[in-house]
Amino acid sequence: MVRPQRGQGSSQSGYATLTIAIVLLIILSLMSIYLTRSGIMDIRSSANKVRYAKALAQAEDNLEKGFAWFGVGANRASVTPSGWAGCDALDASYRAKDLGTAWKCFTSSSVGTPTAPVTAVPAGASFVIATPAAPAADVGRTFMIIGQGTSDDGTARAVVRQGVYFYSAAGIGATPPMMGAGNIPINGSYTVVPNPNGGGKGVPVSVWSKVSISNLSGSAQTCQLGEYLANTCSANAISSSAGKGPDIVDNDSNFPADVFEFVTGYKSDQYQTVKLGATVVADCTNLTGLTGRVWVTGDCTIPSGSTIGSESAPLQLFVENADFTMNANSTFYGMLVAFGTPANSYAAGDIKANGGARFYGSMVSNDPTNMGLQINGTFDMVFLPGVIDAIANNTAFKSMARIPGSWADFLN
Repeated sequence: MVRPQRGQGSSQSGYATLTIAIVLLIILSLMSIYLTRSGIMDIRSSANKVRYAKALAQAEDNLEKGFAWFGVGANRASVTPSGWAGCDALDASYRAKDLGTAWKCFTSSSVGTPTAPVTAVPAGASFVIATPAAPAADVGRTFMIIGQGTSDDGTARAVVRQGVYFYSAAGIGATPPMMGAGNIPINGSYTVVPNPNGGGKGVPVSVWSKVSISNLSGSAQTCQLGEYLANTCSANAISSSAGKGPDIVDNDSNFPADVFEFVTGYKSDQYQTVKLGATVVADCTNLTGLTGRVWVTGDCTIPSGSTIGSESAPLQLFVENADFTMNANSTFYGMLVAFGTPANSYAAGDIKANGGARFYGSMVSNDPTNMGLQINGTFDMVFLPGVIDAIANNTAFKSMARIPGSWADFLN
């Protein structure tokens, strides 16, 4: 008789338990390794997202700085054709993937140490402005502004771009020598030469107002440019103290509801946008050499005997809630916008001229009550087509806008 071995069943059960424990340990170890690796990958992924977010934020910041810098008309006017170079010379990441060999670029580093009226590039800003071909001095085309950003450790880099274009206000070409939302007093010893096409082709307009204007008084007169240059204005006057002619357009139901919008393309309550794109000065003591849009925050006095602007390089001068004065024998080329802000009930300052002053271009006031025109001695208000053409066509005077749908970003 064979006797059974003691503990054989217990031993087999112990081996099974040990095996299961080992398998579970292996599974737990593998799960631990997987979770650890997954956690590391999540950390790395999160870190990469942070790097990308920082790079993208910096690229967007540089894009906006480029947009703000190029939006200033004086800065655009300072970018000469020689300042543009082939984009192939740029870092490949700046080229936004699809700039062809014909593209020309201008970099923020090209500005160097700027002098007025050129605005300094913000410290640390890095942007590129690209255009499909080498621009002429008067850049009248679309552009691409490109900004680049990198992460703190330099391992991530992003490039963003935005297309922009420039436009002139539709009313620029129709502005007469004198235009006001309120009364325009035409009295004294002065001569006005009309916009020969202010009311349409071949229809001269000297004065345009929303309200009725009294008859001319004193020796005030209007006449065509040819008669003015030939010094025969008195004999060939269109309007004078004898009566208003058809070149005085008053009480006009077609007068624009917003004078500021008529000459800028922006409504009066958006004037800060125009101001940001202008060269802002406190007064008019240093206007010599400036062109494009200039915004004056205080009283503006043109010194005696001085000449501001020229027919080919005029100014569009905005005087905010303050007086504009031309002293004796001074000359001004451009467009004056006597602007009363909405917060000031659109009350613009006065416009004053002393003996022998000459203004070539257009005077515009959005004051709903009175232009506040004060003439002491002789004064010539002459519309020169070349001045208004320069304001209408030169990019330095235009407003800049983003091209819808043109924003794109590239991760390098």
